[in-house]
Amino acid sequence: MTDRIRHKFRAVEDWSDRQWQEFAERLRIAGLLPASSEDLEPVAGVVQEHAFDRVEPSRAFREDLRKNLTIAAQLRNSGLVVEYPKPIREIILLGTGVALLIACITTLVLVYRSRSAGARPSA
Repeated sequence: MTDRIRHKFRAVEDWSDRQWQEFAERLRIAGLLPASSEDLEPVAGVVQEHAFDRVEPSRAFREDLRKNLTIAAQLRNSGLVVEYPKPIREIILLGTGVALLIACITTLVLVYRSRSAGARPSA
């Protein structure tokens, strides 16, 4: 079953790649895309020089990172696994929201039916 799904995903991926290549070729023909990637190298160099400033993390950040990574490695090597609590609060809020929505929809349907039943002429 999973092989069939993987095969389908690969087929979709191949199809999207072909579509993108055709689209890029049409843009090249229209002159909206350069003929080769070599034409983009000067632009890429300018963007890399001016778009991003070099970031130098502080010494305290590096020390904290080193400590946290050391602790994480020790925990992983010792076999301890940290499990996060199940999202009970989110489940309760979601359930309450869905129940409130259903109650509102039901109320609107009942009001609409009662008004439409009361508006019928009696024969």
